[in-house]
This record gives sequence, structure tokens and C-alpha cells, in this order.
Amino acid sequence: MISVVFDVVEVTWLDAQSSMENWSMDEIKSNLEPLVSKSVGYLIHETEEYIILGFLMFSNEMCKHHQLIPKGMIKNIHSIISSVVHYWVGRKDWS
Repeated sequence: MISVVFDVVEVTWLDAQSSMENWSMDEIKSNLEPLVSKSVGYLIHETEEYIILGFLMFSNEMCKHHQLIPKGMIKNIHSIISSVVHYWVGRKDWS
């Protein structure tokens, strides 16, 4: 068994927007602002440029859903708790 400790964090970040609709330049300038988003997950990797959150962790060291957020978009990272994830080498279940 391999045990890995991950911080569970809440990340507040500014999300980019795009559209395929036809808008005038004035409509674009007056109607668009960055969207404030929040993501909660396991902090599985961090560099100077970005973080990666994992959301669905499996016992075979796989992560089904992940999200990379560039640090230039991050407003705040709040640590919620540290969590131990157990990986069972050579087994298919958690027990």
C-alpha cells in the first residue's frame, strides 16, 4: 500500500470567456467581465506557473477528473484539510 497526503483546497480564480455570437464592440466592452469561479479538490501538483487539482481519485493511482489553473488567474488558495489517499498496488479495490 502506498499512502500519499494531499491538501484539499478551495481555489478562487478568474475564468476566461469567449463567444461565437455576433456582438457589437460596444456590447462586448460593456457586458463582459471575468467570471469569478471556485474549485475544490485535491492539490496534486504545483509549479511556479500553475496548479493541478484532482477531483476523482482511484485506488490504482489514477485520477479521472483534473483541472489545471494558471497561477495568473488565481485570486486565492484556501487550504481546507490534508487528506491521505491510499493506493493499493496490484489490487482493484480499497479494502
